[in-house]
Amino acid sequence: MKHLHKKGDVVNVFQMSVNKGLIFEGRATVLKPTDSPGEERYLVRFHGRDGKPAMGEEYERWIDRGGQDDPDAYVKETNKRLNVG
Repeated sequence: MKHLHKKGDVVNVFQMSVNKGLIFEGRATVLKPTDSPGEERYLVRFHGRDGKPAMGEEYERWIDRGGQDDPDAYVKETNKRLNVG
């Protein structure tokens, strides 16, 4: 199984919060996969307010397959299923 995303792809990143459920963390550029194919963990760099990749920190994040087209709807639907938010 291949990785879903490749270097340079721009993705939506989500995090789980104990209090808020699923939250939209932001948009990020994929730098490289950090695991075996199928796990979908990547090294990413988040975008600044101007929409461009910010300089500096790199983070390892699992990238959801869902929510890439409509992050707000994905968060709302997921939290509804989890009864949070």
